[in-house]
Order: sequence, then structure tokens, then C-alpha cells
Amino acid sequence: MITYCARFIQDLATLTAPLRKLTKKDIKYEWKESQQRAFDTLQEKLNEKTTLPYFDPSNDTKLIVDASPTGLAAILIQNTPSQNDETVVAYGSRALTEVEQRYSQTEREALAIVFGCEHFRLFLYGIHFTIYTDHKPLVSIFQNPNSHCPARLERWRLRLQSYNFQIHYRPGHDNPSDYMSRHPMNTTSMTSQDSENSEYYIQFIAESTTPKAMTLQQIREATQNDPTLQHAAHIIQKKLMAYLLRNIKDELTVSNDKNIILRDTRIVIPKSLRADAVRLAHVGHQGIVKTKSLMREKVWFPLIDSFVKSAIDSCIPCHATGRPKPPQPLLMREIPKENFDTVYIDFLGPLSSGETLFVLIDGRSRYPVTKIMKKTDAPHLIPYIDEIFATFGLPKKVISDNGPPFQSKEIKRFMDDNGIQHKTITPLWPQANESETFMKPLTKAIRTAHLQKQNWRRTMQEFLLNYRATPHTTTQVAPATLMFGRNTRTRLPQTDTKTDNNALDHSVEQRDKEQRQRMKEYADRRRQSKTTTMNIGDYVLVRQQKHNKFTPNFDPKPLRIITVKGTMITAERPGFAITRNQSFFKPIKTTGLSSEDEEEMEDSDEHEEQRGRQ
Repeated sequence: MITYCARFIQDLATLTAPLRKLTKKDIKYEWKESQQRAFDTLQEKLNEKTTLPYFDPSNDTKLIVDASPTGLAAILIQNTPSQNDETVVAYGSRALTEVEQRYSQTEREALAIVFGCEHFRLFLYGIHFTIYTDHKPLVSIFQNPNSHCPARLERWRLRLQSYNFQIHYRPGHDNPSDYMSRHPMNTTSMTSQDSENSEYYIQFIAESTTPKAMTLQQIREATQNDPTLQHAAHIIQKKLMAYLLRNIKDELTVSNDKNIILRDTRIVIPKSLRADAVRLAHVGHQGIVKTKSLMREKVWFPLIDSFVKSAIDSCIPCHATGRPKPPQPLLMREIPKENFDTVYIDFLGPLSSGETLFVLIDGRSRYPVTKIMKKTDAPHLIPYIDEIFATFGLPKKVISDNGPPFQSKEIKRFMDDNGIQHKTITPLWPQANESETFMKPLTKAIRTAHLQKQNWRRTMQEFLLNYRATPHTTTQVAPATLMFGRNTRTRLPQTDTKTDNNALDHSVEQRDKEQRQRMKEYADRRRQSKTTTMNIGDYVLVRQQKHNKFTPNFDPKPLRIITVKGTMITAERPGFAITRNQSFFKPIKTTGLSSEDEEEMEDSDEHEEQRGRQ
């Protein structure tokens, strides 16, 4: 109730301060005299007769704004001709965020102007009004379009271009919004009024962009201006022979004025209206078959099926909401020639203890190494990596994901100092990291330990002992045997056997290749994968995160591919670039781009050419 009546109660932020204090985190709930007094005062305010008048667009309108180190305030005032006096229409205030509190005073005062205009935008749109501020530099900044100001202020000036106002200076002691800015209301994400206005705006845009019905008068005028249909109408009326109409001549009829042609009961659409006809039939975005069926039922023109297919193939919303394309066939990675030549690293966690596991997997033997870490930043990670490398030697290549620790300057310097090639996988494509396969059984072992109320650290060590001694699915050799050239002793009894390392190396490579090929064929067949070629310059849509069941599968804003490295593709549009695996992208036809999209892509091409020349 108080929030609903907020604009009718002056100094509401001050009145509710004792009550709002009880809602803060880590504050003990104690109802004292100040809270009771505030509660009683608010009840009285709700029963008082308000003095706020209705807003009258014909009256002179003023907006008084102010900013303090903690909040913003704005008062909407009008001059009533009958009383020749200023009357308050509404109050508004909000608290500054922690970031906004670090703004300079000029920026805070400018933000108060932006807040006031947007808070009362329903009253201020389309009228001329006056803004009063107690910060004099803002007068010259906002009144002079040629003035140079910081980027933040420049952006705010652009946001206010839709308002018609003048700014005047009023000293602080004459500014009634000064007190409200020092005692602001808590910031809310969106009021119910804002949400309702947004819904009205969306409905207006949807209605204004929906194709209108095609009238018979439009068809008459377009047919009259279509030389091909006029020639056909002449042939039909005069019953002349025509090679192009030989198969359908008996089905065609024409009106006396030659402005309407029918094939049976279907209207023949002139060339200039065919795109509109397909667009009307495609309202609701039915598929190609359904749209063809609807078109054939109502209208006709030559090559109607091809025209419909081409139009729907170019429909960006259909691509964005349609099914993802079949996945790409799996790529086979060759096994490294030597142990510890290539290693994969990743993190698992955080665990229930707040710690994180650092995991390293050898690309040849699949031998895993784990370290328990309290912090995952580079200064804490490097000593653990250094310890592992001191035991097994320096690898030639380290492969990781794109996590912050692996992207740090310290890690890059460490790898460069040791002559190690550090390679990151494609973002959001964990399949490229061999360590992900090991994470599943390791996670299961730790979960089982928690379920059985056992020491998970001890359970993890027992799991590692057995995992290292168990023949790997791909190589058919235990990771420890392949790493150290001998069998590792476990709690199970075993005979003493010697290992022929030379024969073992050859058989491992052969078995790894054969097993990977079988796994690839099975996975490709199960996923119904299909090879899709994408080249530099192609237009694509990128798969996006779904927030609910109605979120489109793909971002409807087209991108152009700029680099292709195997299955890793980088695409961009003006102001945005993204790198993902090829499976994240969906090719589209350039004919589906709107004029705005084409202009953006042309600007992007010019930017690329300039960057290339530089």
C-alpha cells in the first residue's frame, strides 16, 4: 500500500527509514519506539487528503533534480494559471549503487537529470519542460551540443535526445529536492508501472509490424501495372495460342478490365505482390509444407513452390526458433608419441569443504594426477603445476579450458619460461578436453564417499590407485603400466610379469586408433551427424542460452564468419564477436537479412578492411 501511494507522500524515504533498516541483512529485528512512530505516521499519511493535483499537459512543467553522495531525487512541478503558483505533481528518489557512489559530483548530478526524465517519462514525452539543477556546469554541458564531455556524460546526453527541455541553474538552498536526494528510497529493478508500459510498447510494435491483409484493390492495381499479366490477360480474352500457357490455358479466366486473373478459383498474384503474399501466408511461421499448402489453396503464380521455399529458407525467425542442425562428425585425435608430451588440465569443484581439485591427465597413458587446492588463482596454482612437472618432466603442450586462472599473465609467463605450448580449447566445448572424461568417475567416487559418510580424501586416493591400475577402455593398458613401464601393485593378488615396453608402445597406438574409430562410428551413427561446411564470409546464427521454453534456440541477429580453425569458428557483427565450436552455428542465406542487418554487415566489412590495412 505504501509503495502504491509513494508519489503522494512527501519525504517517504525519510519516513520509512526506521522500517527499512529492519529489512537489511545481519540486522537484529528489534521493534523500538522509532519504528512504531514511523508506522503510526505512515498510517496517518494514508488517511490524509492528498494535495497533489492531476498533471495538465497545457501547464508549464518543471523538473527539479538533485544528487547527493548516496541518492538521487526529482520533483515534478507545474504552474497552475488559476493560482499562479507552483504545485507538486509527484516526487521521485532512489539510492545510488556502490558503483554510482564513486562517480564524480558532476556525473552524479547529470545522472539525477537522467533519472528524473526517465522516472517521469510518461508526463514529459512530447512536451517542453524546464529542468532546474544546483550544479551550474551541467547547464553548459547539456545546452551546448558542441561541448566536449566524458564518454559517460556523452552517453547520457544521447539518452535524453528524445526529450524537449531547457536547463537552468537554481542554488542548492532553493532546491527542494536536496533533502530527498540525501534520504533516498531503495532502488527497485522495475515497478509495476514500468512493466505495464513495457508491455504496451511491445504490443504496439508487434501490431505495427504485422503484415496487413492484401486487398482486392491492391491486386487490381498491381495486375494493371504488370506487363506479363496484362499480356496473358490479352491472350486469354482473345483466345489466342500461347506456348507458355498451353498447359493451363483452359483453367485461366480474366475480368473484363483485365485486372483480375483466376486459375480455377485461385487469384493469380502479380509479381510485385508475391513476396507480400508469401509473407502473409507465413504469418505464424509454419513450415515449408504447410505454407505451400495454404498458398496453393488460395492463390497461384508461376514457380510458387520454389518461391515459397526460397522465402522460408531466408526467414531469420524460423532459423532462430527451429531445430538445431545435426551435429558434426567426431574428429579423431592422434595419440601422442611419448608419455607426458601432451597433458590436459582442469578444475573439479568447489567441493563441500570449499576446496577445489586440480586435475592433470596425460594424453598418451591417461595417467591422472590430482591436487587439493584452497584457492584457484594463478599464484596458488603454479606451485602445484611446478611440483607435478618436477616429478614427470616438462610436457611439450598443455591443453586447458578458458577459465580465468588459465588465461592469466602469470600462467602465460610460466609456460613461456619453461618452453611449453599452452593451448586453450574452444569456449563452451568441454569435449575437447581429455580430462572431462576422467571427471565423471572421480565425481562419482567423491559423491559415494559423502553418501556413506566416509573421508572423501581417503576415498579419492583409493579410487586413484585402482583407476591407474585398471586397463583403459581405449588403450586396453593400465595408465600406470603405460606411464612407468611396469605393473602397479594393488590390494588384489597378482603374479610377477614383465612388460615388453617396445611391443607395448606399438600395440597401444594401434588399439587406440582402432578403438577411437569404433567410438567415432558409433557416436556419429547414434547422433545422426552430418558434415556441414562453413567458410569465411558465410552468414550464421549462434546458439544461445535458453531461459525458458519459449527462448529461441539461436540468437536472431546474424553474424559473419571471420576465421575458421578446424572446428573452431569466430563470427562477428558490429560491436560483438564470438568464438565457438562449429556445432554452435547455423548457416543462413544472405537473402534473409533485413536492410538494417545488411547495413550493419557492410559497416563491419569496412571496419575489417580498415583494420587489415592498419
